[in-house]
Amino acid sequence: MKRIIVLLFLVTCIGTVGVSYADTEDEPGGPIVSTKVFTDGELQNKRENSSENKNINSDSNRLNDNSNQTGLRDDLSTDSDNADSTLINEESQSFWNYQWDMQYVTDNGKSYEQYTPSKDISVGVIDSGITLDHPDLTNSLGSHLENFVPQNGFHGEEQEETGVLNYVNDKLGHGTEVVGQITANGRVKGVSPGIIVNIYRVFGDSLADPKWINRAIRKAADDGNKVISLSMGQYLLISGSYDDGTNDLETYVIYKDAIDYASEKGSIVVASLGNEGLNEQDNSQMLHYLSSFHHVKEAGIVVDAPCIFDQVVAVGGLDMYGNISDFSNFTDKAIYAPAGSTINLKKYGPTEFLNKGFYLKDWIFTTSYTGWYQYVYGNSFAAPKVASAIALIADKYHITSPEQLKQFLFKNSPTINGNKVLKLTDLLNVGNADMFLYMSIENSISNFNIYSKSSVDRSKITLQLKDVPKQLSYIITDTSIDHLNNKMLPPMGEKVGSNILLIGFLMIDLSALLIFNNLIIKYNSDKEVESAQNSYCR
Repeated sequence: MKRIIVLLFLVTCIGTVGVSYADTEDEPGGPIVSTKVFTDGELQNKRENSSENKNINSDSNRLNDNSNQTGLRDDLSTDSDNADSTLINEESQSFWNYQWDMQYVTDNGKSYEQYTPSKDISVGVIDSGITLDHPDLTNSLGSHLENFVPQNGFHGEEQEETGVLNYVNDKLGHGTEVVGQITANGRVKGVSPGIIVNIYRVFGDSLADPKWINRAIRKAADDGNKVISLSMGQYLLISGSYDDGTNDLETYVIYKDAIDYASEKGSIVVASLGNEGLNEQDNSQMLHYLSSFHHVKEAGIVVDAPCIFDQVVAVGGLDMYGNISDFSNFTDKAIYAPAGSTINLKKYGPTEFLNKGFYLKDWIFTTSYTGWYQYVYGNSFAAPKVASAIALIADKYHITSPEQLKQFLFKNSPTINGNKVLKLTDLLNVGNADMFLYMSIENSISNFNIYSKSSVDRSKITLQLKDVPKQLSYIITDTSIDHLNNKMLPPMGEKVGSNILLIGFLMIDLSALLIFNNLIIKYNSDKEVESAQNSYCR
């Protein structure tokens, strides 16, 4: 048997969790796991003045496979001694068996036989960039690759940012993970393998300005992308006020301006719901959550932008059983696609969750910015699936109107357990696209009620995994693994009023690297952002 040394680092509000299988040696009696868990600092998300509301931050967690020989376990045995690894020794070996999410969406690959995208359709991805030479993605890159991060980056604090227009290298990893869900066509598959993607980079390795996102959306629409994918979001107080008398209406208008422009240009925007398990049609919950991070002086309407806008397709998450993910926000105006689950992670804790292989069925296997692959979870990985599916619909049925595309999607997607879910074979098997009935989409904001300040019971506010990383800031067992550079896994988070983070999600960086006789696997678990005012990767 092998002895596997594992390094886990769970992040606090902005950190990421990584696991690194350092070395292996023969050990009688089965595998022995030695684990070190620590935090890598906190991100300052406090809202000091209204200008901070214009910032966006992003984070990522990842499972990296840095080798052409990958060891992954096929089973979910609860007995670690009996959970043998399956070594994949050929670089061309497919990882399809690990993609339960794609099997669900494509009916085990049947949709791939129904329709192949033409070169006339493209998806614009607004995110942290891409690994340009990833073998599963490089052949899908379009002619539009643009950087919106200016020289010196956010607040002049990213000295390595040069502002070069065509610099789209992914420093966070999130963008590469997202693109894999859309178009991967190699050892892993996306929803539409090989479909053209154009890249619009709005995150360096820290925060970003919402105005950058506005410009990126406009440029993506100008470039003719029929679908624009945003795996990010922001909770905004659009009425009422914070202690300083301000609110987030200005930021709301920035988003609305961009969404309206894209719609007028014929592009449809797809965006992720939050990962806080909130009912987005219950303003009391939204306000409760925002108030837990930010002092609200006068209660008002809280929205999740850009999902709140009628033109946007809002996407929530599903687990492998077709249920809404335990972490996913929800609304009857959304469609749902596989995003993973954290039920077993919470039940067993990170060490046992990893050792028992629950990540194999709970999380999403996708492309990594290292050039290989990783496990992730969150609504960040549901939205690009839907974006890719809409692009196929537009291409096959020649539907040009964003409104009609959204109506077609909802009308022809099956309802399971009361929720619209993404099933590509249903969407590609419609006899006459011109015969579908148009759905009536109501104004989202009209469903929100304004609650008085006194109605907010802050004592009942709970945050998913909020305190877990802090409680795990100690050595569980001894290890000799060298301290890793905390910049290796940049922080990703969520929007809590002043800053925007890429939609927060927990990720395992389980890279399996077989070098001679050494098995190295990285495990990353994303961080929970403690500020409801930061936009985050979901």
